[in-house]
Amino acid sequence: MKPSPGNPKKTGNLLRGAALLAASLALAACGEDPQPSQPPTPQVDPMFQQQREALDKARGVEQDVAKSAEELKRAEEEQTQ
Repeated sequence: MKPSPGNPKKTGNLLRGAALLAASLALAACGEDPQPSQPPTPQVDPMFQQQREALDKARGVEQDVAKSAEELKRAEEEQTQ
């Protein structure tokens, strides 16, 4: 006997499958809210830390030299006037 399009066995299996799918989706949606992950604190490599400190020191010296040059230029301009 060939199953006809209105076969109750096929329709029952289809409904059971749809209900099972809906139930599993509903249960999956009811899970715990994930906690937002915090970014890891950056670990500074000691070698890079030494280089960074040297660069910061050089920048400070550069600013001091530029400031001194500006003061010297201002003093020269005052003397020539």
